[in-house]
Amino acid sequence: LHMLAASRPVTLAAGEVLLHEGEYGRDLYLILEGRLELAAAVIDNAELLVAILRRGEYAGEDGMLTGHPYKASARAQVSTLVMQAPEQVMQRLMEIVPSVRNHFESFNNARSLQSILKRMALFQGVSDADIQWLIQQTPVKQYERGQQLFAQDEQGVQSRRPSRETLHILLEGFVKVARRTGQNPGDERIIAYRQGGDYFAGGLDLLGDGQAVTVSTINRCRVAEVPRHTLLALF
Repeated sequence: LHMLAASRPVTLAAGEVLLHEGEYGRDLYLILEGRLELAAAVIDNAELLVAILRRGEYAGEDGMLTGHPYKASARAQVSTLVMQAPEQVMQRLMEIVPSVRNHFESFNNARSLQSILKRMALFQGVSDADIQWLIQQTPVKQYERGQQLFAQDEQGVQSRRPSRETLHILLEGFVKVARRTGQNPGDERIIAYRQGGDYFAGGLDLLGDGQAVTVSTINRCRVAEVPRHTLLALF
């Protein structure tokens, strides 16, 4: 009841923007009537349609959970009515009922992964149904600062190089990309930094020179790790 009393209705005309990509906001918006489209900017100011949100779904959960800028804009496709729930109310609800936070975090992971996959050349032409299936099969792991995602060294049984048919996709956070320069483990050179939206395949720096690298977190990171069997089943 407190949540309803603290919330307010917002009416949007067709084409009106509710959330702007790159801006900050912490409130949650529940769709009561109508439809919202989520779209993210790509090259040459074009937009990539990420998702269509309908009655009972919501927008703004990424800002509410992380405090980071919105990753996509939300625009009304038709006349739409949403309920704006203040961040303080939602945070209190998630403290009282932890399963609510778990739900939003899982939903946010799935939506972030969907947005990134749709931008990747590998998944162009893959149906929405297949992308949703891949998302369901993909675990999202939390890494603390200074942890290693994988290593360049592939020698021996205890190799920390992932299988070639795997994907590591950064949903949130920053990592450093390094390459060994000598025989000692500490002999390495940082060659790049990567952030949310970037990815690695089979331990290779595909956004760089395509060679094997060691990747470690700079801050807390969320990483979607697409399993080998999932990619093989899809392709």
